[in-house]
Amino acid sequence: MGAEFDNNRKILPSIAMPEFCEALTGQASPNGRWIAIQINCEAGGYIQVLDFTSGEVLNLGVNNSREGQFLEWITSEDELLILIHGLLSNEVYKVNMLTQVVERLDVPENVYDLTMSPSRQRIIYSTTQGIGFGSETWLANVDGTNARRIFDEPEHLVIFPRWAPDETALAYIRLQDSSTPFVTGELLLADHDGSNSTVLSTIDAGHGYYPTWSPDSRFLAFVKRENPNDELANIEADKLISNVYVLDVQVKMIKNTSGFSETLVEQPIWSPDGKQLAFGVKGSGKTGLWQFDLPTNNLQQVVNSDILGAPLWLTNPKSIEDSK
Repeated sequence: MGAEFDNNRKILPSIAMPEFCEALTGQASPNGRWIAIQINCEAGGYIQVLDFTSGEVLNLGVNNSREGQFLEWITSEDELLILIHGLLSNEVYKVNMLTQVVERLDVPENVYDLTMSPSRQRIIYSTTQGIGFGSETWLANVDGTNARRIFDEPEHLVIFPRWAPDETALAYIRLQDSSTPFVTGELLLADHDGSNSTVLSTIDAGHGYYPTWSPDSRFLAFVKRENPNDELANIEADKLISNVYVLDVQVKMIKNTSGFSETLVEQPIWSPDGKQLAFGVKGSGKTGLWQFDLPTNNLQQVVNSDILGAPLWLTNPKSIEDSK
Protein backbone atom coordinates (compact mmCIF):
# COMPACT_ATOMS: atom_id res chain seq x y z
CA MET A 1 0.00 0.00 0.00
CA GLY A 2 2.81 2.42 0.69
CA ALA A 3 6.23 3.30 -0.61
CA GLU A 4 9.20 5.26 0.68
CA PHE A 5 11.75 7.12 -1.38
CA ASP A 6 14.58 4.94 -0.04
CA ASN A 7 12.90 2.01 -1.84
CA ASN A 8 11.73 0.39 1.40
CA ARG A 9 8.06 -0.54 1.23
CA LYS A 10 5.58 -0.18 4.06
CA ILE A 11 2.41 -2.23 3.91
CA LEU A 12 -0.60 -0.83 5.74
CA PRO A 13 -3.96 -2.54 6.26
CA SER A 14 -6.24 -2.34 3.25
CA ILE A 15 -9.34 -0.17 3.29
CA ALA A 16 -12.33 -2.39 2.53
CA MET A 17 -14.49 -0.96 -0.25
CA PRO A 18 -17.71 -2.19 -1.83
CA GLU A 19 -17.90 -2.99 -5.52
CA PHE A 20 -17.96 0.01 -7.88
CA CYS A 21 -16.18 2.22 -5.34
CA GLU A 22 -12.74 3.81 -5.42
CA ALA A 23 -10.49 5.80 -3.09
CA LEU A 24 -10.56 9.30 -4.53
CA THR A 25 -8.33 11.15 -2.09
CA GLY A 26 -6.32 10.44 1.03
CA GLN A 27 -5.12 13.13 3.41
CA ALA A 28 -2.86 12.69 6.41
CA SER A 29 -3.46 14.69 9.57
CA PRO A 30 -0.80 17.31 10.43
CA ASN A 31 0.66 15.05 13.12
CA GLY A 32 0.83 12.04 10.78
CA ARG A 33 -1.28 9.78 12.99
CA TRP A 34 -4.48 9.70 10.96
CA ILE A 35 -5.26 9.11 7.30
CA ALA A 36 -8.69 10.20 6.05
CA ILE A 37 -9.80 8.35 2.93
CA GLN A 38 -12.55 9.72 0.71
CA ILE A 39 -14.27 6.78 -0.97
CA ASN A 40 -16.64 7.51 -3.83
CA CYS A 41 -19.20 5.04 -5.13
CA GLU A 42 -21.85 5.07 -7.83
CA ALA A 43 -24.49 5.66 -5.17
CA GLY A 44 -22.59 8.28 -3.18
CA GLY A 45 -19.50 8.66 -1.04
CA TYR A 46 -18.28 8.01 2.46
CA ILE A 47 -15.22 8.48 4.68
CA GLN A 48 -13.01 6.10 6.60
CA VAL A 49 -10.17 7.13 8.89
CA LEU A 50 -7.13 4.94 9.38
CA ASP A 51 -5.14 5.15 12.62
CA PHE A 52 -1.61 4.93 11.26
CA THR A 53 -0.18 3.88 14.63
CA SER A 54 -2.49 0.88 15.10
CA GLY A 55 -3.72 0.15 11.58
CA GLU A 56 -7.34 0.30 12.76
CA VAL A 57 -10.08 1.78 10.61
CA LEU A 58 -12.10 4.02 12.90
CA ASN A 59 -15.70 5.19 13.01
CA LEU A 60 -16.11 8.93 12.70
CA GLY A 61 -18.92 8.96 15.24
CA VAL A 62 -21.58 10.23 12.84
CA ASN A 63 -23.83 8.34 10.44
CA ASN A 64 -22.16 9.20 7.17
CA SER A 65 -22.77 5.79 5.51
CA ARG A 66 -22.78 6.58 1.79
CA GLU A 67 -23.22 10.34 1.70
CA GLY A 68 -20.20 11.68 3.57
CA GLN A 69 -17.62 14.08 2.17
CA PHE A 70 -14.24 14.76 3.73
CA LEU A 71 -13.50 18.49 3.84
CA GLU A 72 -10.17 18.94 5.62
CA TRP A 73 -8.03 18.36 8.66
CA ILE A 74 -7.83 21.39 10.91
CA THR A 75 -4.80 22.65 12.72
CA SER A 76 -5.52 20.98 16.07
CA GLU A 77 -4.11 17.90 14.27
CA ASP A 78 -6.60 15.32 15.58
CA GLU A 79 -9.75 17.02 14.26
CA LEU A 80 -11.31 16.96 10.82
CA LEU A 81 -14.31 18.51 9.10
CA ILE A 82 -16.83 16.45 7.19
CA LEU A 83 -19.95 17.34 5.20
CA ILE A 84 -22.98 15.06 5.41
CA HIS A 85 -25.32 15.27 2.44
CA GLY A 86 -28.93 14.67 3.46
CA LEU A 87 -32.07 14.30 1.41
CA LEU A 88 -33.39 17.72 2.43
CA SER A 89 -30.41 19.38 4.09
CA ASN A 90 -26.65 19.23 4.53
CA GLU A 91 -24.69 19.36 7.78
CA VAL A 92 -21.04 20.07 8.63
CA TYR A 93 -19.40 18.34 11.58
CA LYS A 94 -16.10 18.71 13.39
CA VAL A 95 -14.87 15.32 14.61
CA ASN A 96 -12.11 14.75 17.16
CA MET A 97 -10.55 11.39 16.34
CA LEU A 98 -8.96 10.99 19.78
CA THR A 99 -12.00 11.73 21.92
CA GLN A 100 -14.70 10.86 19.34
CA VAL A 101 -16.41 14.15 20.25
CA VAL A 102 -18.61 15.32 17.39
CA GLU A 103 -19.70 18.95 17.03
CA ARG A 104 -22.11 20.29 14.43
CA LEU A 105 -21.16 23.67 12.98
CA ASP A 106 -23.76 26.42 12.86
CA VAL A 107 -24.08 26.93 9.11
CA PRO A 108 -27.08 26.98 6.73
CA GLU A 109 -28.64 23.70 5.63
CA ASN A 110 -27.91 24.41 1.96
CA VAL A 111 -24.15 24.51 2.56
CA TYR A 112 -22.08 22.48 0.08
CA ASP A 113 -18.49 23.46 0.95
CA LEU A 114 -16.64 24.86 3.96
CA THR A 115 -13.12 25.60 5.11
CA MET A 116 -11.72 26.73 8.46
CA SER A 117 -8.88 29.22 8.78
CA PRO A 118 -5.54 27.89 10.06
CA SER A 119 -5.97 30.00 13.20
CA ARG A 120 -9.41 28.39 13.76
CA GLN A 121 -10.98 31.83 14.13
CA ARG A 122 -12.97 32.02 10.88
CA ILE A 123 -14.84 29.87 8.40
CA ILE A 124 -15.77 30.33 4.76
CA TYR A 125 -18.73 28.39 3.42
CA SER A 126 -20.71 28.29 0.18
CA THR A 127 -24.44 27.72 -0.25
CA THR A 128 -26.74 27.00 -3.19
CA GLN A 129 -30.45 26.55 -3.83
CA GLY A 130 -29.71 23.89 -6.46
CA ILE A 131 -28.44 23.40 -10.00
CA GLY A 132 -28.90 26.55 -12.06
CA PHE A 133 -29.31 28.88 -9.08
CA GLY A 134 -25.64 29.78 -8.67
CA SER A 135 -24.08 30.21 -5.24
CA GLU A 136 -23.28 32.54 -2.39
CA THR A 137 -20.10 32.38 -0.32
CA TRP A 138 -19.93 33.66 3.24
CA LEU A 139 -17.21 34.60 5.73
CA ALA A 140 -18.06 34.15 9.41
CA ASN A 141 -16.61 33.63 12.84
CA VAL A 142 -15.91 29.99 13.61
CA ASP A 143 -19.16 29.78 15.63
CA GLY A 144 -21.17 31.05 12.65
CA THR A 145 -21.73 34.56 13.99
CA ASN A 146 -21.12 37.80 12.07
CA ALA A 147 -21.58 36.08 8.71
CA ARG A 148 -21.24 38.33 5.69
CA ARG A 149 -21.46 37.49 2.02
CA ILE A 150 -18.16 37.81 0.15
CA PHE A 151 -19.11 36.26 -3.22
CA ASP A 152 -22.46 36.40 -5.01
CA GLU A 153 -22.30 34.18 -8.10
CA PRO A 154 -25.73 33.78 -9.77
CA GLU A 155 -24.24 31.72 -12.63
CA HIS A 156 -21.29 30.02 -10.93
CA LEU A 157 -20.33 27.76 -8.06
CA VAL A 158 -17.41 28.55 -5.75
CA ILE A 159 -15.59 25.44 -4.55
CA PHE A 160 -12.48 24.57 -2.54
CA PRO A 161 -11.74 27.93 -0.89
CA ARG A 162 -8.36 27.58 0.78
CA TRP A 163 -6.59 30.09 3.01
CA ALA A 164 -2.82 30.29 2.77
CA PRO A 165 -1.20 28.87 5.92
CA ASP A 166 -0.29 32.42 7.02
CA GLU A 167 -3.87 33.57 6.22
CA THR A 168 -2.72 36.46 4.04
CA ALA A 169 -4.46 35.18 0.90
CA LEU A 170 -7.34 33.02 -0.25
CA ALA A 171 -7.44 30.73 -3.28
CA TYR A 172 -10.62 29.24 -4.71
CA ILE A 173 -12.18 27.72 -7.84
CA ARG A 174 -15.10 29.20 -9.75
CA LEU A 175 -17.00 27.08 -12.27
CA GLN A 176 -20.12 27.39 -14.38
CA ASP A 177 -23.22 26.16 -12.55
CA SER A 178 -24.48 23.36 -14.79
CA SER A 179 -25.25 19.65 -14.85
CA THR A 180 -22.06 18.87 -16.82
CA PRO A 181 -20.00 16.66 -14.48
CA PHE A 182 -16.45 17.48 -15.61
CA VAL A 183 -15.78 21.07 -16.53
CA THR A 184 -12.99 23.61 -16.78
CA GLY A 185 -13.08 26.32 -14.15
CA GLU A 186 -11.10 29.34 -13.06
CA LEU A 187 -8.51 29.56 -10.29
CA LEU A 188 -8.78 32.84 -8.38
CA LEU A 189 -6.63 34.49 -5.73
CA ALA A 190 -8.05 37.02 -3.27
CA ASP A 191 -7.09 38.80 -0.09
CA HIS A 192 -7.73 36.92 3.17
CA ASP A 193 -11.26 38.35 3.42
CA GLY A 194 -12.24 37.55 -0.17
CA SER A 195 -11.66 41.04 -1.52
CA ASN A 196 -9.65 41.92 -4.65
CA SER A 197 -10.18 38.61 -6.45
CA THR A 198 -8.03 37.98 -9.52
CA VAL A 199 -8.32 35.17 -12.07
CA LEU A 200 -4.96 33.39 -12.29
CA SER A 201 -5.53 30.46 -14.62
CA THR A 202 -7.95 27.89 -15.92
CA ILE A 203 -8.17 24.80 -13.74
CA ASP A 204 -9.81 21.39 -13.77
CA ALA A 205 -12.99 21.77 -11.76
CA GLY A 206 -14.89 18.51 -12.07
CA HIS A 207 -12.74 15.73 -10.62
CA GLY A 208 -12.42 16.89 -7.01
CA TYR A 209 -8.88 18.28 -7.34
CA TYR A 210 -8.31 21.32 -5.12
CA PRO A 211 -5.69 24.09 -5.11
CA THR A 212 -3.14 23.38 -2.40
CA TRP A 213 -0.77 25.81 -0.67
CA SER A 214 2.85 25.13 0.16
CA PRO A 215 3.56 25.27 3.92
CA ASP A 216 5.36 28.63 3.55
CA SER A 217 2.37 30.19 1.70
CA ARG A 218 4.51 31.11 -1.31
CA PHE A 219 3.38 28.50 -3.84
CA LEU A 220 0.01 27.22 -4.99
CA ALA A 221 -0.21 23.86 -6.80
CA PHE A 222 -3.19 22.81 -8.90
CA VAL A 223 -4.37 20.51 -11.69
CA LYS A 224 -4.94 22.18 -15.05
CA ARG A 225 -7.01 20.55 -17.76
CA GLU A 226 -5.14 20.40 -21.07
CA ASN A 227 -8.07 19.31 -23.27
CA PRO A 228 -10.80 21.86 -22.45
CA ASN A 229 -12.42 21.54 -25.88
CA ASP A 230 -12.84 17.76 -25.73
CA GLU A 231 -16.58 17.29 -25.20
CA LEU A 232 -16.14 13.61 -24.33
CA ALA A 233 -13.91 14.65 -21.42
CA ASN A 234 -16.85 16.69 -20.09
CA ILE A 235 -18.81 13.52 -19.39
CA GLU A 236 -16.21 10.76 -18.94
CA ALA A 237 -13.81 11.12 -16.02
CA ASP A 238 -10.94 9.11 -17.51
CA LYS A 239 -10.79 11.24 -20.68
CA LEU A 240 -9.16 14.10 -18.78
CA ILE A 241 -5.72 15.19 -19.99
CA SER A 242 -4.01 17.24 -17.30
CA ASN A 243 -0.81 18.46 -15.69
CA VAL A 244 0.22 19.85 -12.31
CA TYR A 245 1.05 23.55 -12.34
CA VAL A 246 2.62 25.64 -9.59
CA LEU A 247 2.01 29.36 -9.07
CA ASP A 248 4.68 31.47 -7.38
CA VAL A 249 2.39 33.87 -5.54
CA GLN A 250 5.10 36.48 -4.97
CA VAL A 251 5.93 37.01 -8.64
CA LYS A 252 2.68 35.63 -10.18
CA MET A 253 4.59 33.13 -12.36
CA ILE A 254 3.00 29.78 -13.28
CA LYS A 255 5.06 26.70 -14.15
CA ASN A 256 4.01 23.35 -15.61
CA THR A 257 5.82 21.00 -13.22
CA SER A 258 4.78 17.66 -14.72
CA GLY A 259 5.02 18.53 -18.42
CA PHE A 260 3.36 15.38 -19.74
CA SER A 261 1.21 14.99 -22.85
CA GLU A 262 -1.77 12.66 -23.26
CA THR A 263 -1.72 11.75 -19.56
CA LEU A 264 -4.06 12.22 -16.63
CA VAL A 265 -2.15 13.85 -13.78
CA GLU A 266 -3.96 13.85 -10.44
CA GLN A 267 -4.09 15.84 -7.20
CA PRO A 268 -0.68 17.17 -6.08
CA ILE A 269 0.29 16.85 -2.42
CA TRP A 270 3.02 18.95 -0.75
CA SER A 271 5.71 17.40 1.40
CA PRO A 272 5.71 18.76 4.97
CA ASP A 273 8.86 20.81 4.25
CA GLY A 274 7.35 22.30 1.08
CA LYS A 275 10.18 21.19 -1.18
CA GLN A 276 8.47 18.39 -3.09
CA LEU A 277 5.15 17.58 -4.70
CA ALA A 278 3.78 14.07 -5.14
CA PHE A 279 1.05 13.12 -7.60
CA GLY A 280 -0.33 10.15 -9.46
CA VAL A 281 -0.12 9.84 -13.25
CA LYS A 282 -2.11 7.64 -15.63
CA GLY A 283 -1.45 6.90 -19.30
CA SER A 284 1.19 7.13 -22.05
CA GLY A 285 3.57 4.74 -20.29
CA LYS A 286 3.93 7.13 -17.34
CA THR A 287 1.44 5.46 -14.98
CA GLY A 288 2.61 5.52 -11.39
CA LEU A 289 3.56 7.85 -8.57
CA TRP A 290 5.79 10.84 -9.35
CA GLN A 291 7.74 13.38 -7.31
CA PHE A 292 8.69 16.91 -8.35
CA ASP A 293 11.49 18.65 -6.44
CA LEU A 294 11.08 22.45 -6.45
CA PRO A 295 14.66 23.46 -5.55
CA THR A 296 16.15 21.40 -8.41
CA ASN A 297 13.19 21.23 -10.84
CA ASN A 298 13.79 17.47 -10.90
CA LEU A 299 10.89 15.20 -11.84
CA GLN A 300 11.19 11.48 -11.13
CA GLN A 301 8.98 8.44 -10.97
CA VAL A 302 8.84 7.00 -7.46
CA VAL A 303 6.56 4.02 -8.03
CA ASN A 304 5.78 2.31 -11.35
CA SER A 305 2.41 0.67 -10.86
CA ASP A 306 -0.97 0.49 -12.55
CA ILE A 307 -2.69 0.06 -9.17
CA LEU A 308 -2.37 3.25 -7.18
CA GLY A 309 -4.65 5.31 -5.01
CA ALA A 310 -4.19 8.90 -3.93
CA PRO A 311 -0.69 9.70 -2.60
CA LEU A 312 -0.21 11.41 0.73
CA TRP A 313 2.79 12.58 2.73
CA LEU A 314 3.47 11.68 6.32
CA THR A 315 5.24 13.99 8.77
CA ASN A 316 8.61 12.56 7.75
CA PRO A 317 9.32 14.51 4.50
CA LYS A 318 11.06 11.48 2.99
CA SER A 319 8.02 9.26 3.42
CA ILE A 320 5.05 9.03 1.12
CA GLU A 321 2.10 6.68 1.23
CA ASP A 322 -0.44 5.47 -1.29
CA SER A 323 -3.92 5.50 0.17
CA LYS A 324 -5.27 2.58 -1.80
